[in-house]
Amino acid sequence: MNFDFGEVLSRAWEIAWRHKVLWIFGFIQTMAGFLLLPLAVIPVAAPLLSDPSGGILNEPWFFPLFIAGFLIFMLLLYPLNVLLNGALSVGVLHAERGEEAPSFAGLVRESLPFFWRLLALMLLFAGGMLLVMFIFFTLQGFLSILTLGLAAMCTAPLSLLTYPLFFVWYVWMEQSMAATIADNMNAMDAAKQGWEIFRNNMSAIVVIGLVLYFGMSLIGGVAMTPLILPFFVVPFAIGLEEFRNGIFLFAGLCAVVYVPLFAVFQGALMALMKSGWILTYLRLTRSPKLQTLLV
Repeated sequence: MNFDFGEVLSRAWEIAWRHKVLWIFGFIQTMAGFLLLPLAVIPVAAPLLSDPSGGILNEPWFFPLFIAGFLIFMLLLYPLNVLLNGALSVGVLHAERGEEAPSFAGLVRESLPFFWRLLALMLLFAGGMLLVMFIFFTLQGFLSILTLGLAAMCTAPLSLLTYPLFFVWYVWMEQSMAATIADNMNAMDAAKQGWEIFRNNMSAIVVIGLVLYFGMSLIGGVAMTPLILPFFVVPFAIGLEEFRNGIFLFAGLCAVVYVPLFAVFQGALMALMKSGWILTYLRLTRSPKLQTLLV
């Protein structure tokens, strides 16, 4: 099947720019992800904020409570991401059909029938990836014990294969999610459909995947640089006790100002990426005649 990369990318840009309600879903996801920052900073900042004897770090409940809070937060964040991804996909489909995308609340309501199927699908992919990684590292560890570490050196280059493996996993999952929403499939059928699309259109999928995933990730990484830079001065607070509070205040103010701006930008990028993946699925599964009916 002929695949017009320029048409898909330009149409994805048009959808993301014209329907800014779609940005809200990525904005919420990004802001929720930033809530992890305090949890990540606590282990680093605790020694700076505690007394020389260790303070709260010596309490037996500190790290178990910290780990439990982190896990609970992740368990809550995962269903939220599923819901937002589903609503964003529904919004892209409305836009592609030439319809005005409903309100934020309307898109959430329309996505609810897909929630459990999308959750099952994402858990299936997450579980599959974890299983593959567990088998690889378990086998590597076992062989390292038998060969006194020699196998670890020999198999280290194989770890580079995890990057293309993750890319295939990501593309497969995106196409499966698109199948769930666009064609109302269950989790297993959508996973099969996603794999068939990847296998039968590998060249087109790889090229569009490189543009959507690596290209957008690079843009997002560059945009995030101003947020990261102030935190590079935080380690200096260890040796500059008299400036410690000022350094923390400076980093905190930079985060408060820049995080919402970055979240808006990231929301626009996520709307663009999701539009690209939905359009890719539609272009690869619909005949040209049927595609014109969707516009």
